Amino acid sequence: MIPYAIWRAGKELAGPHKVPSGFKLNEKMRPHVEFALHELSNSPIELSHAMVTHQLRLADRQCRIADMSQRIQDLITMIVTALYAQNSNDEVTLAAADILCQDLTRKLNGERPSDQYFKDCRKLAEKIIEGGMPSLSGIKQADIMFGYQQ
Repeated sequence: MIPYAIWRAGKELAGPHKVPSGFKLNEKMRPHVEFALHELSNSPIELSHAMVTHQLRLADRQCRIADMSQRIQDLITMIVTALYAQNSNDEVTLAAADILCQDLTRKLNGERPSDQYFKDCRKLAEKIIEGGMPSLSGIKQADIMFGYQQ
C-alpha cells in the first residue's frame, strides 16, 4: 500500500505535463498539444480512481474503462497528428490536422462547432479540391450525384 501511496502523491504533486521550453511548435498546433498533454496528466489519477472505486466489480464496469481508454487514445492521436503536421511543412496538412484536433477537442469537451470551424473546413476543402494536397493527387474526384439547379 505504501508504494501506491507514494506513486499517487507523486502524481498529485507533479502537475500537468508541458511542452518542453526549447521545443518549437507551430502556432496552430501548440494549443492542441498543450491541451492533450494537460488532459493526459490527469489520466493516471482518473484510471486509478476508477479501479479503487470499483475494485472487484471493475469487470462489470468495462464500459467505463473503454470510455477512459478511448479518451486517452484521442489525446495521443491529437499529439501525434499535430507533430506529424508540423514536420510536414505543408499548410494544407497543417490545416487538416488543425480540423482533426478541433474535432477531437470538441468530442472530449462535449462542445459544438463554431462558425469559424465551418469556415476553416470550407477553406480546407477548397484547397484540397484545387490540388493543394499532393498525397491525394492520384485519387479520382467523384461527380456530384444530385447537384442544385441554379
